[in-house]
Amino acid sequence: MNRLHIKKAAVLGAGVMGAQIAAHLANAGVPVVLFDLPAKEGDKNGIVRKAIDGLKKLEPAPLANKAALKLISAANYDEHLAELAGCELIIEAIAERMDWKNDLYGKIVPHISANAIIASNTSGLSIDALSQALPADVRPRFCGIHFFNPPRYMRLVEIIATRTTDAGTLDALETWLTSRLGKGVIRALDTPNFVANRIGVLSILAVMHHTQRFELGFDVVDALTGPKIGRPKSATYRTADVVGLDTLAHVVRNMHGTLPDDPWHAHFKVPAWLEQLIAQGALGQKTKGGIYRKVGKEVHVLDLGLQDFRPSSGELSAEVAGILKDRNPASRFAALRASKDPQAKFLWAIFRDVFHYAAVQLESIADNARDLDLAMRWGFGWTQGPFEIWQSAGWADIARAIAADIAAGETMSDTPLPAWVLEDREGVHTPQGSWSPRRKAYVPRSALPVYQRQYFPDAIYTEAFDQGTTIFETDGVRLWHQGDDIAILSFTSKMNTIGASVLEGVNRAIDEAERNWKALVIWQTREPFSAGADLKDALPKTWSSPTMSPHCADETKYGIVTQVVKHFEDVKAKGGKVAGQPIRDLVTVNGVRVTCEDGSWGLVRASSNKPELVVVVESPVSEKRMRDMFEAMDSVLRTHPEVGEYNQKIAV
Repeated sequence: MNRLHIKKAAVLGAGVMGAQIAAHLANAGVPVVLFDLPAKEGDKNGIVRKAIDGLKKLEPAPLANKAALKLISAANYDEHLAELAGCELIIEAIAERMDWKNDLYGKIVPHISANAIIASNTSGLSIDALSQALPADVRPRFCGIHFFNPPRYMRLVEIIATRTTDAGTLDALETWLTSRLGKGVIRALDTPNFVANRIGVLSILAVMHHTQRFELGFDVVDALTGPKIGRPKSATYRTADVVGLDTLAHVVRNMHGTLPDDPWHAHFKVPAWLEQLIAQGALGQKTKGGIYRKVGKEVHVLDLGLQDFRPSSGELSAEVAGILKDRNPASRFAALRASKDPQAKFLWAIFRDVFHYAAVQLESIADNARDLDLAMRWGFGWTQGPFEIWQSAGWADIARAIAADIAAGETMSDTPLPAWVLEDREGVHTPQGSWSPRRKAYVPRSALPVYQRQYFPDAIYTEAFDQGTTIFETDGVRLWHQGDDIAILSFTSKMNTIGASVLEGVNRAIDEAERNWKALVIWQTREPFSAGADLKDALPKTWSSPTMSPHCADETKYGIVTQVVKHFEDVKAKGGKVAGQPIRDLVTVNGVRVTCEDGSWGLVRASSNKPELVVVVESPVSEKRMRDMFEAMDSVLRTHPEVGEYNQKIAV
């Protein structure tokens, strides 16, 4: 199977995940039949219709627009299995019960077409074991397809082969997922929790373990494990609340039950405090409270020391804040490891234990280090995967530090690092490819034709892709090309914000493209596409004074202003100059505003409620011109002894 044309798909199971997978298929313009059990009362499609209606209310929104709902049709297993005959892709997404899945496969097999791909969205069951419930002629078309929640937003899809899955089928499916659904695909090995969840859940468990070890608050840990270390803003415990504490506990228990020989098995357990929250029905965001909860307008966090909730106020220590500002990964990690600060020791510990686990498990869960790193980027929102972080900090130095901590009994497991880690190497990512312990070689990127269309795939540490030839570059934009007739415009401003320099660059790029190129494409070489408008930068540059108020008695201030107005009227009538320039405009309503030819202006009026005058000056030209205007206005006021000292003024 070289090319996959999916005119219609089916999703079996209308739970939250199944319904969202159906929604994302619909977003891509694929008609999809969403199945579930028949309702016991009323409309037999009631369960599915409720799930479809629920898609309109979920946050973040699983639908690109509500019109996509028209592509989702409701079905139940009693009445509509015949519709499977017209589906080229069938995704099973029911509960994680082997017996339930086997029973369902038996029901659908008589109705599927001879070319349909059947895939299970399981995250914890063996794909090969599931395939045994299918007839031998169907097994080559069966595999695992593990979407990450929420499917519309998380880029990662793991596909998992069985011993009998046809290689061409996998290639075709990967091509379709990449080109039609916009996914990043990883080929995972058939092990519990596959790649991303295997590493990601261990990372969460390491955080929980060391939170208690170093006696840190949950809010402090979230301050430490968010964007400051390249992870999402929800960090660890807020993420647990969003995912659902019961869901997290289920995944942990699954690891405990299915990975008895894992050297970290002792840590695959749900902490007592988490079990207690679940028992109380505090499951996180979906129950309006978990590790965090809202109390009025305040966010409160569980405090294990107090055995109660308190206002959330987690902050980084001054020492750790300083260390994390260091842009050099090697010195940053050295400082964390050397520090006595509990927060620093915590950060070193969680990185070290994830590095250790990833190194030990790489051979059994993934083909190569690149796949593992991309899985953590796309599935957990990390800016770098664990091997990238390790290599950027100095592979050999970090490896020796981990080995020393293993020997000292500091690590979560005493399992030695694999021999390949301690070999004479600079890391796992090289220009030749990424290290594969299974193949004992550096593996290049996939050669599938679909990836030849990606000029700029997500670059792994040490990778660099051709950035083309620059046509021109300014403070705000870069215009470049790749040797064809298409000009590409990329923003170079902070966060790709749109300000004056970007707008000027866009206009210049349009002029250039109209003269010399067939098309102009705006494309960014980095995320985000744009953080929005930089209104301050887009506004004309001006130099403005504060409001300055010289003292002047109430009984004299209006008379003084009248004389100042007359003075400038006389200057304009005689063609005189103010601050070295002719007067362009004179406004005498409620005082006087004098505007010179270069746009610089000065204002004098009486205060409406204080024994003061009001003086303001501004220039669009320079700070010097602003000061010149102040000197010009003040020199007129100084001819009146009734005008006293200013409350504040600019220096001239």
